[in-house]
Amino acid sequence: MRLRALVVLLLASVAFFPTMTGHTDGGDLVNAVVGNVADPSGSEGDRIRAHLEAVAERLARADDSALGPALREARRRNLERLREYARAEAFPSKPARIPGRIPNFLDDHGNVCAVGYLVEQDIGRAAVAEIARGHRLDYVPYIDSPVLSTWQAASGLSPLELAMIQPTYGQPPSDDYAGYWGHGGWSNEELLEAGLVTANVVTSIANFAYLAEARGTTLGGWLGIVSGAASFIYGINEDNPTVTAAGAMAGAIGIVSFGVGAAKADEPRVSMSAVP
Repeated sequence: MRLRALVVLLLASVAFFPTMTGHTDGGDLVNAVVGNVADPSGSEGDRIRAHLEAVAERLARADDSALGPALREARRRNLERLREYARAEAFPSKPARIPGRIPNFLDDHGNVCAVGYLVEQDIGRAAVAEIARGHRLDYVPYIDSPVLSTWQAASGLSPLELAMIQPTYGQPPSDDYAGYWGHGGWSNEELLEAGLVTANVVTSIANFAYLAEARGTTLGGWLGIVSGAASFIYGINEDNPTVTAAGAMAGAIGIVSFGVGAAKADEPRVSMSAVP
């Protein structure tokens, strides 16, 4: 019975995997700092554009006399770029599995967020990719990146102003948005994460079933170790605690199962013909 309960629990963790990852405020605010400074009605693209234009106007009116000439010029240039970005409406969209509105620094098809666009125009797409590698769905105040902090210091914009600019994203602008697998399904990255967690759960169930009978399995243990190690490394690099934890679980159970299975394989076998 205990084994059956564990199997149900592990399978449930796979079923609820989409709600266990990501960052969401669960609300409908286009920006986490200033809220909906523009009319929240209209299409998704209209909402994002209106927010960016309103914030650009607000920041243009702010007193920048404390800045030196170079920083004032950088600020003016970045605010003009922000207006250009808003007019182009080439906005990213959030992963479909995550509820609420969230930021997305760089989506699967190369669309950058507003702050990412400003970074890209100054120091290139490689810098945007570097920031997104560890902070794709993070709010600006939580992005711990020397690339972003170095750029910000020369941008003429304060960290708070960048947080005011950063939009959150809701549903895709259209049903046929190319960034979504199967029209509203998961992105390639999310499919990989789900596959890793599923592999970890399946190998853990198999290895635990053998261990419950006091006999491990070297093959199942090895598969658990490999899938667990791959998931653990991926989860650490992508700052995904769910994948990291699943990998640690599968790897630990796999090591035990492999050890028990190897020990059982070395035990001498008793031939039935030798029994009197």
